[in-house]
Amino acid sequence: TEGSRTLPPLDDRMSSAEIDALSADRVVDTHYLGGKQWDYCREMCRIAGTYTEKTENYIATNAALYDRSGVERKGMKPGGEDLYRETRFSRVDEAQTYKILHSEL
Repeated sequence: TEGSRTLPPLDDRMSSAEIDALSADRVVDTHYLGGKQWDYCREMCRIAGTYTEKTENYIATNAALYDRSGVERKGMKPGGEDLYRETRFSRVDEAQTYKILHSEL
């Protein structure tokens, strides 16, 4: 059908998955992209033909929010209060940033 794609043979996909698994520092990190997720998102948008300035602004704002939340989370003790979850943001995509509306930290 129009717009559909055929997957590579199963053997090729399994081989590729094994290479991916072996390339991670730890098996549990195979699908953890961390800060690399933003370039991955950009690449997926380029492949899909949807990458625009608006898309870049959205991705960059996500990255800024991710970085901010990470700083807040790193100060938390396991099992303690997750106060970072109470932080409220307002996106400012056109400036690739955010405003903090509320924070307990």
